[in-house]
Amino acid sequence: MGVFKHLDVDGSGGLESGEINNWLVNVCGWTDEQAQRRLWGSSGMWARVKSVEFEAFLEAAIRHKF
Repeated sequence: MGVFKHLDVDGSGGLESGEINNWLVNVCGWTDEQAQRRLWGSSGMWARVKSVEFEAFLEAAIRHKF
């Protein structure tokens, strides 16, 4: 939960694409293109999601070993 709260820069209770992408690029070594394709693109896991809640973030982090 600590990482999630840290990433939730605007304090909205959910993570928007920019908040997640910044972390994946700067901490996890992904490229912005990888994040867009894997998460937000038409076949990405969060393709039609505007904000990712904690449970969905945790499940993805475990599955993909962010």
